Amino acid sequence: MRLIGVWLITLCLCVPLLASSRRGKQPQPLQVTAISPTSGSTKGGTKITVTGTGFEKGAVLSVGYVPATGGYTQATEVQIVSGSKMVAVTPPHPQGEVDVIVTNPSGASTALTGAFEYK
Repeated sequence: MRLIGVWLITLCLCVPLLASSRRGKQPQPLQVTAISPTSGSTKGGTKITVTGTGFEKGAVLSVGYVPATGGYTQATEVQIVSGSKMVAVTPPHPQGEVDVIVTNPSGASTALTGAFEYK
């Protein structure tokens, strides 16, 4: 009888611990915190590094809005280095400050307003 009691106590203590360890980390919320460098040529071709949280494989990076096309211009050569860092190459764009937008395949999107300046 004593052995059964020990097993029951062990089971009661261990099962909740195992269940909580299987949950793992919660995903980071999508956020853009910085871009480097913060300016580049209107011809495009500037290699940029974007840092933040929650970047997913397959994320789209847009740099600036073009009213004539009714949409944002997508960066090229986008590489997700980690959940907190991506690198890409800027597309051509008229002179001025633009937003940097990250959109994950899951549909989540975030922007860093006026983060990059085309000169």
